[in-house]
Parts: sequence; structure tokens; C-alpha cells
Amino acid sequence: MVKTIEENNNNLFKKIPDDWEIKKLEEIAEVKGGKRIPKGWKLQEQPNGHPYITVADMEKGSIDLSNIKYVPKQIQTSINKYRIYSDDIYISVAGTLGLIGIVPKILNGANLTENANRITNIRCDRDYLKYYLMSEIIQKEIKNTSTVGAQPKLALTRISQFKIALPNKINEQKIIASTLSDIDELLEILEKIIDKKKKIKQGVMQQLLTGKKRLPNFNENWKNVRLGEIAEFYKGKGLPKSKLSEQGKYKCIHYGELFTIYKEKIDKIFSRTNEDGNLFKSKKNDVLMPTSDVTPNGLAVASCIQENNVLLGGDILIIRCTNRDIDGTFLSYVIRNSKSQIMQLVSGITVYHLYPSDMKEFKFKCPPTLKEQEAIVEVLLEMDSEIELLKKKLKKYEK
Repeated sequence: MVKTIEENNNNLFKKIPDDWEIKKLEEIAEVKGGKRIPKGWKLQEQPNGHPYITVADMEKGSIDLSNIKYVPKQIQTSINKYRIYSDDIYISVAGTLGLIGIVPKILNGANLTENANRITNIRCDRDYLKYYLMSEIIQKEIKNTSTVGAQPKLALTRISQFKIALPNKINEQKIIASTLSDIDELLEILEKIIDKKKKIKQGVMQQLLTGKKRLPNFNENWKNVRLGEIAEFYKGKGLPKSKLSEQGKYKCIHYGELFTIYKEKIDKIFSRTNEDGNLFKSKKNDVLMPTSDVTPNGLAVASCIQENNVLLGGDILIIRCTNRDIDGTFLSYVIRNSKSQIMQLVSGITVYHLYPSDMKEFKFKCPPTLKEQEAIVEVLLEMDSEIELLKKKLKKYEK
């Protein structure tokens, strides 16, 4: 049998086993506040045995040890009652709300910031409670019950009222916590693998896209190319977001999608519109770039479209190679790998722009044959595909 509980007076219901209980946090633990250091004093970087944990140190259910600061010995006794121990759970209550975690044993007894509370004297499995507080159920409640202002805050009294679905048997709590811990370890491993794969890919790009390393059976000299000598430049037109429609008649690309959706090769179009008007239409092998962004780095983005007659919106720069010996996807990889050169070509102060006249001056080294360019692209696309599969697996386990 199961029973249902309603949370936060909304229409979300959670089903729990019949032999579980719903308890307020204050029934199974105590919530105590942290403490700021006295006015006029500053934390010190030199270790002295009195570490001080801030919200900035909290990450991924634990504490980042790389930037821990310390309370001067002269004032330690004045905040000595506001320490956190490795058997406790922390929860951030100001600024970034709802960060949950456990202090490692090396920081057992550390002083705790006033922007966090500690949950102590826990009368259930601590790790089970930690994961429950990290769950979507509690995180939604934190979002709904926090005070609104210049700095959002979460009151201690509200934390005490959090409702916890709790198995009656401590062994069941431990099994659930252990399973979630195993998933955490798997997520951490996947994140490390993805990070390593990205670094490997970056190194491979640096070698293959500059000719420092050649693929087998290719030995002709690369040529130095100025983009203005081998391409024509156009600008997209119109197409505000309000004109996008899921049921639209025409395929289209909004410039914002170049930042958020599309990679080096566009082989599937996600947006549609009913506006055809005088909008600019793509040709297969066109390279698309955004022409404005709030950061210059953001403009080092390029994507090669594989379809004709896709409508291209305003703020899109279209690079159309007149030389048939240039693969657009290869060029897209080169541009994305040349951020420092793009930075020198953009203009602007608060909003940065990239004009056709700027990109005409873009210079790069290029294999003399399409076959070698396509071979390089194939290697890089395969690496991208592997990384994307790992990301999907990570996202699946995170859910």
C-alpha cells in the first residue's frame, strides 16, 4: 500500500510506502545558525587551526578545500559556539540558497558562516537526510519559501518545518543512501571522463587544424588562406523570436540558436516559421556565425549548414565559400579553435560586433584537398559524438 502527501499546498503529490512516516525536520534533528566574525576583523589565509567555512566553499555535497580561510586566534572564542562537525549537515541560507552537504573530517569543528545553518543531533541516517534535503521536493520548497529581496534568505524556522518522508527502518534509510552515494560516484566518474575527453579533443584539434600533425596518407603542403579571398559574405534578415512557430511552414535558424543548439555541423534544423518574406536562404556548406554578443569570446562560434533554402535570421553572418575546395565544417572547426584571432577582429564596448569586413581578414592554414579536410572533420565529429553520448548518460543518471 502507499499513501500520498501534498507538499507546499500546491497540486504536486508524492506517493510513499505505507510503512514510511512524514516527519518535520525539527522532529528528527536540530537546526542551528552560523556566525559572522566580529566587525572590524578579517579572515586570514595563513592556517592556524581555526578554519572558517563560507558559502563560496560549498560544492557538490562537500567542501572545496582550495580556498579555506581562517579565523584570527584573538576572536576565535567569541564565535566558538558556531562550529560545524562532520556528523552534521550544512544548508546555505543566504545568497545561493539550498546548498546541502557534509563537512569532511579534516574540517571537523570548523567555524560556520552566518549565511549557512547546520543540521545537528540527527536522529535518522544522516546520509539519507542529506540526499532528501538535496532532492527536488525540498529544493522546490526552498525556492517557494525563501524571502525576496536584494539577497534571498531562508529562515531557520522554515527549515525546521521541512517535511521529510522517512522509512521506519534505519537499514532501509542506509540502503537508499548507499544507492544514491553509488550514483554520485558514477556521476563524478562520468564528469571526469567527459572533462578528460574534452581536453584530449582540444589537443587533437590544435594539432590537426594547424597541420602540426597529419593523418595517414596525406603529405601535400598546406596553404595559408585569407578568408576574404575564398568566400563571399552575407547577413541574415529579420526573424525575431516571436515569429518562430512549431507548426511553421519553413525551416529557419534564429541567431541565438548558434549559441545554444548548433555545433560545428548543422545536419538537423529545429525551428520553423511562417514568415518567408525577404529572409535570406541558406546554401549547403554555408558557415554561419553570430554577429553580436555581450562577450567577444561568444562570437568565436561557427556552424556549417548542410541544407539549402533554410531561412536565416538577422544578426547571422553567412560565409559562403566560392572555392569548392573548402569544406564548411572544417572551416567551422578552425574558427572555433581560433578565439584569440576572433577577439582581435571584433569591435564594441558593452555589446561586441563582428562584421563581414572583419572576417574577411581572418587567416588560417588549410589542407589543399577536400579529402584531407573531410578526413579531419570525420575524426573530430567522432570525438564530439563520443562526448555527447557521455553527456546524455550523465544527464540520465542525474535525473
